[in-house]
Amino acid sequence: MARRGYTLLEVLTVVAILLLLATFLQPAFSESKLQGRIAASEMNLRQAYMAMQVYRNEWETVIYGTPFEMGYPKDPYYVHAPDPSIFKSPCYDHGKFQESDGYYYAFFGDETDQEEQGKWVQRFLGQTPLFVDMDCNEGDVDFNSPEVTKRAICVTLDGNIISRRKKGDLEMAVAEWFNK
Repeated sequence: MARRGYTLLEVLTVVAILLLLATFLQPAFSESKLQGRIAASEMNLRQAYMAMQVYRNEWETVIYGTPFEMGYPKDPYYVHAPDPSIFKSPCYDHGKFQESDGYYYAFFGDETDQEEQGKWVQRFLGQTPLFVDMDCNEGDVDFNSPEVTKRAICVTLDGNIISRRKKGDLEMAVAEWFNK
């Protein structure tokens, strides 16, 4: 008895079915990938918060005030973290236009910014964002557009992780965006 192989039509049918199946499953896999990156971002934000607390404990600081009085550095890279990559977003995509591959640090700036930042701290206290990840969004997001829904994740001065997905202008004061 001769061995029978597959016909071209059978092979093409199987390939077509596999392509159709992949098309239906692709959105589920990309959503899972984004959720994994969001979880990694939350973990990094918590570690960055802990590194900042260790840094602050080395100085005599107050609980709330200006960032200098609270013991926060002008630049988070002054903090000796076990792994400096905790200050970089796992959601950063080199193919998209993004301002930075790192987190937004709320207290970045010089002495002239300290007083203004201190006012935000007095207003929002422990709910003031410390680090913010604005990169965990689906596709390109216009942060300046108040009509576009966007996601941002932050760690607050209290150490809480807040994840918001809403419309609004994220370029305005970040503390207001998270606390409205």
